[in-house]
Amino acid sequence: MNAAVELAQRDGAPGLPMRKLAQELDLDVSVLYRLFRDKDKLLLALCERAIELALDEIGEAPGAEPWQGTQCAASRRPPGRSRTGFRRPPH
Repeated sequence: MNAAVELAQRDGAPGLPMRKLAQELDLDVSVLYRLFRDKDKLLLALCERAIELALDEIGEAPGAEPWQGTQCAASRRPPGRSRTGFRRPPH
């Protein structure tokens, strides 16, 4: 997943063909297709990983703090980039 994340960060999701990822990993593309049926499944796995990383960063709200405070703290990020390092693709 790390190589896929790096490619997506560098080239965006459209720049993440299965063959290119396989090349980066020095694998035959058939290995990736055994793990992910198609590019959509790979992108779904990347999204799930991004959510996991974001939730890890946010952490749990302290017992006395309302959830709104945690949400506000999590939203204080530079525009276009989360703390996980995932960038929004250029328009």
